[in-house]
Amino acid sequence: MKDRYAPAILILFIVFVGLAWSAHWVNYFSWDLQIVVWLQSWTRPGFQTFMLCISVPGNGLWRPYILETGACLALLVAGKRLEAACGAMSAGGGGLLSSLFKSMIARPRPSSNLVRVWVLSDSPAFPSGHVVHYVTLYGFLGWMMSRHIHDPLLRIFVQAISSGLVLLVGPSRIYLGAHWPSDVLGGYLLGGMWLWLSIWVYQRYKNRSRRN
Repeated sequence: MKDRYAPAILILFIVFVGLAWSAHWVNYFSWDLQIVVWLQSWTRPGFQTFMLCISVPGNGLWRPYILETGACLALLVAGKRLEAACGAMSAGGGGLLSSLFKSMIARPRPSSNLVRVWVLSDSPAFPSGHVVHYVTLYGFLGWMMSRHIHDPLLRIFVQAISSGLVLLVGPSRIYLGAHWPSDVLGGYLLGGMWLWLSIWVYQRYKNRSRRN
């Protein structure tokens, strides 16, 4: 990764820290409630089921034991040791950071007195673990596979799937009443920064191996 991206990452970090500090003291912002009410007003047939399906790959044993481990094992079998290591760094490290900030911020989940809640959880809300998981796992896999897949149609398909999951998981968590929009924003910021670092590490070691 180029050093010119460092100022942008620093700005994102400052925004995340400010948002996290605010989330520690405020259960939700006024714009959080407005966005949830607006999104939950969508009552088209099948929309709720679609939102539930988007969140499934981040539920229970699917995260991290099945998907993350399976992806890394598949890369190892394919002889992509560096890719497997950096993929584990991206997804595993993102999960650890998410859990750390959740315990530090200790923000409560949305209340059923304010919004409709279809998904119940006892864990703290900020940042959204689903969002961090999708960004760091599917974001890294999508980026890496798009660089190794030579067939243009297959490459577009992989990029569409990975990008779609990353972009839709945030609205899914909001619609289901599992998170406030600010929780989701925090997840995108934290996951995006960690994904950037993981890709930077990958490219650095990849370039070093090419020179040796």
